[in-house]
Amino acid sequence: MELVESSTSKKSLLVQPEGNRKTKRMTDLYNYDVIINSMHHTYILRCSDDTLYVGCTNNIEKRLHEHNHAKAGAHYTKIRRPVVLVYSEKHRTLSKARSREAALKRLSRTQKLQLLKNKLG
Repeated sequence: MELVESSTSKKSLLVQPEGNRKTKRMTDLYNYDVIINSMHHTYILRCSDDTLYVGCTNNIEKRLHEHNHAKAGAHYTKIRRPVVLVYSEKHRTLSKARSREAALKRLSRTQKLQLLKNKLG
């Protein structure tokens, strides 16, 4: 895919798919970035007291930093710092990430640990 800046508008760009002569116009560079980069993550953190925390976000690096350093955010992890990211999954939509988060939260601790073990090994 090739991106070509349009001569008609600063916020317009042309998307030239590889192997295809048709050019698609996207009216907003931000929308293009959201379409390409908007992955949502469901994740599991291991807290300092060895408990597990399940959450979801669209920016996992920022969220991990918030869990470890910010005053705002999840109270559960705030009092159990530092936390370590031990598992994550990517999802195309927030809805799918939230559904998976709910499913992971329903798992027992033993089942979550088994999930971690299966991923690692």
